[in-house]
This record gives sequence, C-alpha cells and structure tokens, in this order.
Amino acid sequence: MALPERACHDQRVLAVATRPSAISASTSMGNMSTIPTLVGAGDVVLLDSQVHRSVRMAAKLVDAPVYAIPHSDLDVLERRIRQLSEEHDRVWYMADGLYSMFGDFFPAKELSILAERYPTEEDVIGLVRAIAENLSTD
Repeated sequence: MALPERACHDQRVLAVATRPSAISASTSMGNMSTIPTLVGAGDVVLLDSQVHRSVRMAAKLVDAPVYAIPHSDLDVLERRIRQLSEEHDRVWYMADGLYSMFGDFFPAKELSILAERYPTEEDVIGLVRAIAENLSTD
C-alpha cells in the first residue's frame, strides 16, 4: 500500500478500533472465536439473512436464541429489537459490510440512525457511527 493510502487507512482503523480488538488469521476464525465469547445466555441474536456463513456457524455456538431477518430490512430489525429487548439482556444484530454475492453494502448510515433510538449501549452507537462515517459509499 502506498504511504498516503496507508495513512488514510490507518486513520479509518483508529476511528473504529478505539476499544479492545481481536486479531485472527481469517474472518471465519475471528467469527467462530469472538461471537460465542461475546453473546451471553440472556442475549438474543438477529442475523441478516445474507450474512456470511461463518457468522451463521458461530451463532450456532451461542447459548442464546438466534433469528434471521430479511436482508437489510431495518423496519423488521427495529420491530424485532422492540419485541426482543423486553425479554433479553442484549439484542445483537449481525450483518456483513459488503455482500459480495449481491454487490450491496451494509446500510451503515441508516443503522446508525436506528442505533441512536436505542441509547442503552453508548459504545455500540459510537461504533456504528464510526463505521458509518468511515465506510460511507457516498
């Protein structure tokens, strides 16, 4: 990577990675080790229907209910958050940044607006906002 491009990349990584991080040899290995560690027994997981197979496989290892929602459907996501947040400690939404089979991107800006409506997890809202700002496709 050329030096100016590296500097831009480093700034974007620093904007997102302000909390403890995990490094793995592959995305699949990262998903398989991190997701079961983070999701607790009192939580619930919502998977985008087109999320990567390794995320779906890792979700099978958690001690929590797992549900699929239609691809990038934030109306359904919000409805499920409202329903499930009353019964569970945390609601996890798992999606990809780029869906290579369909060529569409994670709706980061829209999700950051949705996250602001549920301000119980400041770190999560900050992370979604940083991702939206740094991975914008506009």
